[in-house]
Amino acid sequence: MAKAVPLVAPSAELPGIVPGTLNLHAGILLQLGSAALVWWLIERSRFGFQVRALGANPHAARTAGMRVGRLQVTITFLSGGPEPAPRACP
Repeated sequence: MAKAVPLVAPSAELPGIVPGTLNLHAGILLQLGSAALVWWLIERSRFGFQVRALGANPHAARTAGMRVGRLQVTITFLSGGPEPAPRACP
């Protein structure tokens, strides 16, 4: 029978932070940091204000001088950014 190939190379695995039954690794810290960054970006930045305004009323956002099309494309690209992160964690 053929030898099984690991899904993630051992050199690419994230280091563990809580050994034992929980088996948590550094990926949890990366995800918590990402969540905090996204919260700050949406709630405290000018970009977040524009995103919320666009979501509430695109016509009003356009009337207020926001580049609605450009903002929609930017949001679309940013929404796909963190997707591969959990796949790097075994």
